[in-house]
Amino acid sequence: MSEDIELELQCKYCDYEELLNVPESDYNAWAGNGALLQEVFDYLSAGQRELMKSGTCDTCWNKFFPNIDDEDEDVEDMG
Repeated sequence: MSEDIELELQCKYCDYEELLNVPESDYNAWAGNGALLQEVFDYLSAGQRELMKSGTCDTCWNKFFPNIDDEDEDVEDMG
């Protein structure tokens, strides 16, 4: 059984920090073998995965890309 490793994540744009414990085998599958983040870490939230991938917390992501789901719906309504 794989041991957990602790990831110390910090947003590049604000002071947000989060500690995540994930199985070492999952981390190695993603970081070392190119497995897709969303498939390996399907038990983490989308915000946690984004913080791992880009160093952007969920709050900052939503500030940079506000209402992106609403805009997609508006485009579909126009089409």
